Amino acid sequence: MSSKHPSRREAQRFAAQVIAAQATIPELTPEMQKLLDDYSLGGPNRSDWTAEVRTVHHEVMRRAQLVGKASFIKHLGVVAKYLGFRSRSGLSLDSAEAFSAAAIDHYYLHVLEGSAATRNDYRSRLINIAVKINPGVGAPVKAPTLGHRAVRPGYTAVEEAAIRRTSMRQRNHATRRALCAIVGLCCGAGLDPTDLRDLRRTDIVDHGLNGIEVTVRIGKPRTVWVRRDYEQLVRVGLEGLGDAALVIGEQVDRRNITTHIINRAELNDAPELHAARLRSTWLVWLMTRPVPVQVILYASGLQTARSLTDLISQLPAVNPADSIDGLRGEQS
Repeated sequence: MSSKHPSRREAQRFAAQVIAAQATIPELTPEMQKLLDDYSLGGPNRSDWTAEVRTVHHEVMRRAQLVGKASFIKHLGVVAKYLGFRSRSGLSLDSAEAFSAAAIDHYYLHVLEGSAATRNDYRSRLINIAVKINPGVGAPVKAPTLGHRAVRPGYTAVEEAAIRRTSMRQRNHATRRALCAIVGLCCGAGLDPTDLRDLRRTDIVDHGLNGIEVTVRIGKPRTVWVRRDYEQLVRVGLEGLGDAALVIGEQVDRRNITTHIINRAELNDAPELHAARLRSTWLVWLMTRPVPVQVILYASGLQTARSLTDLISQLPAVNPADSIDGLRGEQS
């Protein structure tokens, strides 16, 4: 392979090709043009649909040269949410920057939520767009997905105690109630922010000395019981709520369900709080119980044990010799 650098004339010709490609915006079919004109972001991302985002979105979708109505529709939302995120974060919407390999990988690794399959699908579609509209040197090349994102580690027992103590001692009543609900349900029942979005007061039944039962009805439906150490936090988290009230927030389509509450809390001696780490703490605790793996998967809403294997290093050390008799089974 030659290592010869391009001549000045070649570089100028390449630059001219880039400019020409960026200036050329192909015409869409009437059907696709109508889909594009009628599209707008809704739900929790509604405020991201600014005039600037809409303009760039239209340009990107017209230059993407997508073939087929189904593919065009799928890319509409992916590109819109990505541009909305960049606009909200104060990042450039210029194609050379927004659709560079580094920008898309950052979004994939640090911003996107959901299953590995969903995140990989979003990244694949963004790369598909980028290789067509960004002919610059920073453009990505189609490559395999980046794979599984490891689960964030949980908290230690000492940190757990500090988190419970700090949650109960919040001086602002509204923050105290909401923070206790988040900690009690994420660290005490393994819920994640997606589960909290639609959770209502009627989904939680307090049986007194017999424990607290939580039913997740949307997304990953399941019923789980709150750990004893977190029952009091959940009870505080439900104070003053009407039967139909959301446990966290007041609108179903809100964004950053837990972040705003955690950011305004006074953490004092507690570690930095993350809902994902609270849930991991619960998972590690459950993995130390005499519970079948199938039950752990059901209670956590997981489809595979991949997240559990990520957390194995956090399990407390054991001496196999102390438990080897349990592997022999019961005598008949």
